[in-house]
Amino acid sequence: ALDLSADACTRVASRIVGSLQFGVPLHGMDLAVQPTVGIACYPTDGEASDQLLLRATIAAANRGSRSDAIRRYRVGDEERRVRQTRILSDLRSAVRADALSLVFQPKLCLATRRVCGAEALVRWQHPELGEISPAEFVPIAEQSGNISLLTRWVLDRAIRACRAWQAEGWDIDVSVNLSAQDLCDPGMPAAVDAMLRETALAPSRLILEITEEAVVQDAGQAIDCLRQLRANGIRVAIDDFGTGYSSLSQMRDLPVDELKIDRSFVMRLPLSRDDAAIVRTTIDLAHSLGLEFVAEGVENEASLDWLAQHGAERAQGFLISRPVNETEFLVWLSRASQQRASAEHRPVNRQRAAEV
Repeated sequence: ALDLSADACTRVASRIVGSLQFGVPLHGMDLAVQPTVGIACYPTDGEASDQLLLRATIAAANRGSRSDAIRRYRVGDEERRVRQTRILSDLRSAVRADALSLVFQPKLCLATRRVCGAEALVRWQHPELGEISPAEFVPIAEQSGNISLLTRWVLDRAIRACRAWQAEGWDIDVSVNLSAQDLCDPGMPAAVDAMLRETALAPSRLILEITEEAVVQDAGQAIDCLRQLRANGIRVAIDDFGTGYSSLSQMRDLPVDELKIDRSFVMRLPLSRDDAAIVRTTIDLAHSLGLEFVAEGVENEASLDWLAQHGAERAQGFLISRPVNETEFLVWLSRASQQRASAEHRPVNRQRAAEV
């Protein structure tokens, strides 16, 4: 047995992970691998060999992200692992039982100050664990390979909701987030197309939002999937722009329609000179590539006015509305339209567009 400190173990693990970054040769091919290392130290984390092995395995299973390949055991990891296992099992059941729900956050067209769309966000009220945040259950679904099951549920419900809005006279679109695994799902384009056909929703009413990280993980597969989706008339947006690692050459080649900057650059506008410079440059970049610019995280009138003055096309944030359920969303649309009509001293048009 090696007499190593925790730091020494981490250094050894780093060398092992580094040696595997270019794959493993097998029958003349380099096989890509994604190593995960869990570290448990004697006697801090246990004294018996089987206990140490178990806790090292639990530490590896509790990794925070795909890039977090090395993790040391921490007190409470067992409880977290039990909770994760419970969440994963119950999440599958919740999807099949239609026990999840969607909320919608409006998007505002800055040129007209009318609501032009809404982002669909999934929520889960567990019967025993209470409300479980998407920040917890979505990564669990991703790490377990079950994210496509969740995504297809969200897509189906969001598309049906958007079709219902149209039936009520609201000409707005709906946005849904896709993960990296969704972009690697060869059946995803056909599945989305089937949902649109079943509901008779125009493909242009659906916007699929992806992150830079999702594209970087497998650019070839992601671009192929996005091209198929756009060939069917669906629009694509890059979400959380500015937090990933995509290059300008990748940006140039991506088949997308919108660039949506991360909220962290928007929330302090226009007071932060650095954020203002970044957002202004990103707006110019989007327009030079023929893309519309969308800002999220708008929380005050000054930010909204600044974005409109500098050419941003769309915005969303708490200033406009917090995410609300489908029933509340329709009520909000009606109230916003009435307030706008009243402000302009004119009646609401029966062929109305949502306005604020």
